[in-house]
Amino acid sequence: MGNCESSSTEKQVHPLKLTDIERGPGGGGTSAAGVPQQREVHLVHEIKMPSLGPTTSKSTINGVDPTKAAQINKQIEDQLIKDFRSMEKVIKLLLLGPAESGKSTVLKQIRIIHLNGFSTGDLRDRRPLIFRNVYEALVQIISGLRTLQIFLPDAIEADINEFLTFFTNYDFSNTMTFPQNVYPVIRRIWAEDKVKDIYNHRSDVYVMDCAKYFLDALDRVCDPNYTPTTNDILLSRQETIGVSEIRYTYKDLEFRIFDVGGQKTERRKWIHVFDMCSAVFFIAAISEYDQFMREDNSTNRLIDALHLFKWIGNNDLFKKVQMILFLNKKDVFAEKIGKIPLTVCFPNYRYKNDYKNATVYIQKKFEQQIQNKTKMVYVHFTCATDTDQVQFLLNSVTDMIIAENFKQTGVI
Repeated sequence: MGNCESSSTEKQVHPLKLTDIERGPGGGGTSAAGVPQQREVHLVHEIKMPSLGPTTSKSTINGVDPTKAAQINKQIEDQLIKDFRSMEKVIKLLLLGPAESGKSTVLKQIRIIHLNGFSTGDLRDRRPLIFRNVYEALVQIISGLRTLQIFLPDAIEADINEFLTFFTNYDFSNTMTFPQNVYPVIRRIWAEDKVKDIYNHRSDVYVMDCAKYFLDALDRVCDPNYTPTTNDILLSRQETIGVSEIRYTYKDLEFRIFDVGGQKTERRKWIHVFDMCSAVFFIAAISEYDQFMREDNSTNRLIDALHLFKWIGNNDLFKKVQMILFLNKKDVFAEKIGKIPLTVCFPNYRYKNDYKNATVYIQKKFEQQIQNKTKMVYVHFTCATDTDQVQFLLNSVTDMIIAENFKQTGVI
């Protein structure tokens, strides 16, 4: 496999402590200085001062009772905050990053956390998507078998032909029960050890992350009474075309979060949602350090994520925007790093091939892409399918975004 990084002279990176990496915002962060001011909002509000009336109290200042003065001051502060909320009541957040990095999974988590998740009807409506994932997973595995020239028993080859023939021009859009006549065929194919082993060769062939999950769950998914679970929805794969949006309210503020397709052909559409955003969540899948882009099969996925982060982080449109970096799929990365060295992507990597050192190195690589060294980048290593972790991080980061917006407008 070719190297994905220039082997020219590179500064040695001294690993940080893992505890330093996983600090959230406010816990030290990962950069040196504060976020530049986003924009000025001048709050002008005429406060009608209530009549204080005559006073004979000795504890007055210039004839004003300090207690009443404090109350008036509090009224003014409350009104300023109210004005701020009415002027800045919508906070726009962008989810950006390469395809299949986990952006849509984060968006689903936000729906679970802030919008009561998925109803039974919603779950059932996702059955066609799950069935398509089962089909696509097996097609990708079969393609990998052909690419690697792995030969199978004649009986399995016959099953593969039957499977491919059955689904030729098949329409999944209204399929609410998996076709029962082809279910045993898929089951026999997936039971073959050589077929399962393809999943371990994703450095060489493309197989989506959820393939093994759904093929292992074949009996459950193909049951006529199947209803997808929330976890099924989180792990399912659907290519984002165009822009997806979720709106929700948090601490009396309205949030609008946009997920934009990460394929190279979709990135030109991002400009339409850049305007007036408060923060960017950039999602990169660190587990893809040994995988290549589907579009060209020659560009390393993690290197592409680095280049994309550099373009976004240094773009004039984002000079005053807070940047939150989610280095995602840490669970898959932890399993993979002991088997596949980081040097397949970064040939100058000189440290121990373990989770701690490798993640520190990757974090430093992303931070080095930002030319403005005073710009704060909040870094988190994430597993987007872990609802508890995502909820904790989102609450923490959102509170930071709200506080920064208040700070920039002079309310606090």
